[in-house]
Formats: sequence, C-alpha cells, structure tokens
Amino acid sequence: MARSYFIYQMKRDGYLLRMKRFKNMVDIEDEPVYRITSKFGFEKTFEILKNELKEKGFKIFCEIDHESAAKDSGTEMFPAKVILFGKPEGGTQLMNAEPEIALDLPARMLIYYTGETEVVFKKLENIVKEHNLLNFQETAKKFDLNVNNILNSVG
Repeated sequence: MARSYFIYQMKRDGYLLRMKRFKNMVDIEDEPVYRITSKFGFEKTFEILKNELKEKGFKIFCEIDHESAAKDSGTEMFPAKVILFGKPEGGTQLMNAEPEIALDLPARMLIYYTGETEVVFKKLENIVKEHNLLNFQETAKKFDLNVNNILNSVG
C-alpha cells in the first residue's frame, strides 16, 4: 500500500502553511481512499462535486464546514468541508446486515485547501471489509467506481 507523507507548515499568526505529499507508485486499487488534486479552486470544486453527486442519484445528507466551525470557536483553519452522501436503498441493506456500519455511513468526501484543492474519499469497499460484510463487496466496488468517476470531473 502506498504511504503518503505530509509536511505542514502554517502561515497564520506567523506560521507558514505548506503541504508536500510523496507517494510510492502503486495501483490505485491498493489505496484505501481515492485522493485527487482538483484543477479548480476550493469553492468551485465543492459545488461541482455536490452537484455531480446529486445528478448521479446520490442523496446529500449534510455538509460540514470545518473552517466555519473553527472560526466560530475563535480559531483559524484552512478551508475544509465534508459532504456526507449515499444511496439510502444500499446503505439500509448494509445497516440491516451489520448495524455498526452506521458509524461509517453515509459515505464522506473531504474537500480541503492547503495551497492546492484536494479531495479525499474513503472507499466503501474498505468500510464493508472492516465490518466483515464480504457479500456486499461487489456492490461497494460499483459505488466506489461511481464516486471515482465523479471525482474525475474535477481532476
């Protein structure tokens, strides 16, 4: 499995924020997440992905704005939002088979900006494996492929 190494330096209140990532060359199938650098800015990436998810039939359950929450608490943070989304007909089957998978559902997509706009999605296939729902792996792979196609709209 490829390992990502992050070096952060923050330029807020005298600190410099910089991120570097070095990846070993491996097949994306080995990665537990899809990770892509967007060719668009933060807000545009967020809007494109949200709209693409809706157009492809995914339900948006909620959006979490970490930067806004940080500001509300009197602290600062780089732009970061999480979209919770899924397909209730599939998620319900998973939760009926293993109620504790609800801790990891709905699916989450992180969009953040630290010099570049990055998007990260933990594959449903890995979540299903973690909960030992091996009979749902093919369904999870299809879900992940749909999400990967959506991610490619900004990459």
